[in-house]
Amino acid sequence: MSMSCPPSESDASARGSSHLENAGAVDAPEEDGGTSTATSDHCMNCRAPLQGAYCYRCGQSSQTQRLRFRELASGLVQGLFELDSKTLQTVWHLLVRPGLMTRDYVEGARVIYLGPLRYYMLIVALTIGVSAVFGIHETHVAGAKEGFWDTHFVALQISLVYMLISIPIAVGQWLLHRASRLTLAEHYAFVLYLLAQTVLVGEGADVFMLITTGAELDAEGPALLGIFTTYVIGAGRTFYREAVWHTVWKTVVSYAGVVLIGGTGMWLYRLIMV
Repeated sequence: MSMSCPPSESDASARGSSHLENAGAVDAPEEDGGTSTATSDHCMNCRAPLQGAYCYRCGQSSQTQRLRFRELASGLVQGLFELDSKTLQTVWHLLVRPGLMTRDYVEGARVIYLGPLRYYMLIVALTIGVSAVFGIHETHVAGAKEGFWDTHFVALQISLVYMLISIPIAVGQWLLHRASRLTLAEHYAFVLYLLAQTVLVGEGADVFMLITTGAELDAEGPALLGIFTTYVIGAGRTFYREAVWHTVWKTVVSYAGVVLIGGTGMWLYRLIMV
């Protein structure tokens, strides 16, 4: 009869370290030229236990591609011009039902639509890209250079100014619609959504005029103001749930307040500078 010796402490330690190395190898991607996928029992993003092809907590795929320059470039393009179902739904619903869509958003439908700030910046970036492709000059300033960076950088600055002008408009709507019990941020979301859609519609009209007549849209500033006002009145009736004439006079009053504040600010600026 042969007797077996009990395992020594050194053998047990070696087997334990080998087991740990093998366990850690599960999370390590295979070296096959940088094209393999990293797999694990846990999500690579939030470390939650995986129960399927996608993480139940954060939604990331259970198979993560090795990082390459193509993924870096596609991530940049996707972040700037992400035309997924959420973006398309936001564009379409703001075209056909702007009042209901913005009301749905402020009441909690946040997953199916882009947020107003992100949507506005996406539309601005998209319109600058379209203008570059079609050779549309967004600004015509006397004595200014007509290069791409000169005209479109000014256009970007004007777009940011529009965002700032929207704030006093939202304040006016908030003061005139106190009975609606909406917060100032919700009024601003409403105004910003409609401003973004106005920029998009105005750019579409500009491209249409350029293709059909070979000339850009005349009096673009008044045209955009008319489109925006039509949007505010048409969507405001549904968003604020009131009669259309209420929305009309409140919109006129909020515009007048912005003009008054802006005019007073310009007068004070000139008075101080002189």
